[in-house]
Amino acid sequence: MSDTAITSLSKAQQLLDNAKTPAESFAVEAMAKAAQAYHEERRDFENTVAAAHLYILARRKTTELIRPTIRQGQYGREGSGGDTFIKLVDYGFTKLQWNRRMKELQATPDDVDEYISECIEKGAIPTVWGMVRAQVNSDGKLDWEQHLDVMIGHARKIIADPATPLEYMRICRSFLEAVCP
Repeated sequence: MSDTAITSLSKAQQLLDNAKTPAESFAVEAMAKAAQAYHEERRDFENTVAAAHLYILARRKTTELIRPTIRQGQYGREGSGGDTFIKLVDYGFTKLQWNRRMKELQATPDDVDEYISECIEKGAIPTVWGMVRAQVNSDGKLDWEQHLDVMIGHARKIIADPATPLEYMRICRSFLEAVCP
């Protein structure tokens, strides 16, 4: 690991730790993503993973800072006293992007660290979507694995009785919605 890379990632981590506004943590997101791309291009696995970890933490912090300011429901309406509610678009998010960020917050910091460790063991680069998929259910089975088991079981029933194409289409759609929200 180069000294410059360690210094820049540690400075970005300090900026994230001291971030008090969404703009500050959003800037760290951008720095971490740029660092990840740079280290990926240089084929520096250790720094790529460190930058990806920082990016995931920065996204979580940005979402945590924004969440209390978003008024749910009455987007764009005037509040009492002429105040305007803050909308997702004010922060540059669509509803889908915001829902994905809220899913990221469901993972505890321990889950994030465990996911990063698994990626290091497997030699894989951590991603936000990978972390969301790897969230463990209370029964200890991965969410996406459990959903795949159910969908495979349904698909086997449909294949055995191809007289229900509409049911097959419904199952395929629910599978795709679950896997690619």
